[in-house]
Amino acid sequence: MRLPKKIRINNIPFKVEKNKKSFGSSFSYAKSQMVIGTKGDSREVLEGFLHEVAEASAIERGLRAEKCKPEGGEKQYVFCGSHNNFRDMITDISCIVGDLMKLD
Repeated sequence: MRLPKKIRINNIPFKVEKNKKSFGSSFSYAKSQMVIGTKGDSREVLEGFLHEVAEASAIERGLRAEKCKPEGGEKQYVFCGSHNNFRDMITDISCIVGDLMKLD
């Protein structure tokens, strides 16, 4: 699956890097960077990429918070927002998907 090298979420640029050795994906809001694992099939890569896009959009809009008491020693996040916030997140995601469709 082809991925863009850069995307914009709420007009904030994010660099997108591929990691051919990993199934997982992650991002750093502070570095404006996403690392997408491409070891899986195209559906898994797309899911990981869109997961990070949605999470970055939620952070940008103040919709993601870290739980005070992590479960199992791992950071846990909660998401909360209005329907308008959700609409804005979907707009971010649909813009990225539209750009992906142009890549093929």
